[in-house]
Amino acid sequence: MLKFTLESGEVEVLLTTLLDQQKYRSAEFYEVYGWRWRDETYDDRSRNIFEVERFSGQSEASIQQDFYGVVFLASLESILSKEVEETLQAVAVTRKNTIVPQVNHAVSYVALIERVGSLLADQSKSVPTVLRELEHLFRQNPSRHRAGRKYPREVLTHARKLKFYRYSKRIIA
Repeated sequence: MLKFTLESGEVEVLLTTLLDQQKYRSAEFYEVYGWRWRDETYDDRSRNIFEVERFSGQSEASIQQDFYGVVFLASLESILSKEVEETLQAVAVTRKNTIVPQVNHAVSYVALIERVGSLLADQSKSVPTVLRELEHLFRQNPSRHRAGRKYPREVLTHARKLKFYRYSKRIIA
């Protein structure tokens, strides 16, 4: 167990199975944990936006198909939104904006899901036309994140936790 004090004064405890203190310094864990956060947010987005746990079938093949479909959609969205993101950043530099806009991934995922059939299989629409539509939608409603902005964690009472687990949390199987 590694104990760290955050900037806010809060104490955070990290658990690890790496026990060799000479080889794995405790100060490095805090930095590595920060690097891992990007992967955690990706997993959270894939579970919530694409509803990974909501499978179309119960067989192993259908679950694998759904999972790899989600990975494909997330990768495709990342590739298609990269150029739009660079354009938004260039416009922000030109306008001398202090807060650089980013592609709103919730909007881009929904736009992609609605048009992936047209992009891959619809013969009546050309691929460049669908790609232009997607780029236009990706530019709409960008999100802006201020650097250094922090939101305090909400401390939950035992009653609120119990209510969440009893009434809100659902396992879709």
